[in-house]
Amino acid sequence: MAMTLTYIQQDEDKSLLDFMERFSSITVRIRDLSPEVTFTSMIMALKSGPFSDKSMHKIAYTIGQIES
Repeated sequence: MAMTLTYIQQDEDKSLLDFMERFSSITVRIRDLSPEVTFTSMIMALKSGPFSDKSMHKIAYTIGQIES
């Protein structure tokens, strides 16, 4: 069921709120879904914009810390 998250994308004409409602309705049905997978999947599904750009920077920073 977690593979379902890879097919979710925010449509260009949809608001962040619309996307989050749809994303949340799917993620609550997935058992034992880790917060890391949820967050990463959400960020990857967002259309480009201030929220997704800032969040991607945060992911890259965290991965950089892990690799050091």
